[in-house]
Amino acid sequence: MVKKGYRRNKEHQRKLNVSLKQWHKKNKDTKQYQDRNKRISESQKGRKRGPHSDETKKKISIRLKGNKSRLGQKVSEKQKAKQSKAMKGKTSCNKGVSMTEEQKQKIKQTATKNWQNPDIRKRTVAGLQKFSIKPEIRRNRSEKMKNKWKDEKYREHQFRTNSFFKQINPSYIEKIIIDLLQKYNIRNYIREKGFRIFVDNKIKYIRVDFFFPERNIIVEADGSQHEGFDCKEDDRKRDIALIKLGYNVIRFKSNQIINNIDWVSKEIQKVLFIKEVAI
Repeated sequence: MVKKGYRRNKEHQRKLNVSLKQWHKKNKDTKQYQDRNKRISESQKGRKRGPHSDETKKKISIRLKGNKSRLGQKVSEKQKAKQSKAMKGKTSCNKGVSMTEEQKQKIKQTATKNWQNPDIRKRTVAGLQKFSIKPEIRRNRSEKMKNKWKDEKYREHQFRTNSFFKQINPSYIEKIIIDLLQKYNIRNYIREKGFRIFVDNKIKYIRVDFFFPERNIIVEADGSQHEGFDCKEDDRKRDIALIKLGYNVIRFKSNQIINNIDWVSKEIQKVLFIKEVAI
């Protein structure tokens, strides 16, 4: 008989765990073992576990006193290897299982509720600050990049290979012009074409919205961000540089494209020598 309040020491507990593992390995294929598992699962079905009473909470807190929390501790390489070995060949229980709308809503509600709690918010912000990049490191990185961009060979390589100059998703006003071009059955244009120009005694790498190589025409669809003085000045310098290279540049503002699409379509027809198509 085990005495009430008796607590096993670590060595005793380890030996018990080892013997239990061996027993499970030995008997897992037997019918007796499978029947036992079925009985346990059936007895647990429909059983609700309510919240702990104050007495049990006190008992748990007394039992756990002095135990160090593992929160924030780094997992050793030995433990990682052990975990990976144990999980080898096993699939996760959540793999391929998509969440229902109810589950998503519940998660959303709990997240918003938790965020309203100032203590939880403080902890999350403190945790995020640990992983944020320090300003000194950010400054060093920006200086390194500036020095890299001074090299002509590096700029040339970036111009040819960087994804910045590859096609990106069109904006709302660009989509309107794409629809117009489809209506006139024009497909011989290049979107987000990269150009190397010479502005203020410096080589600049730019991209244009629509380039028509057969007619050497560039069509730009300017969003609201182009209304600023600095942006207008940059656009003017760009246009002059492109005209010097032998290209015709036509710019349409966002309000012209949205509110006066008929005029925009006529201008495109004039420039590309298109006969009007009946809709």
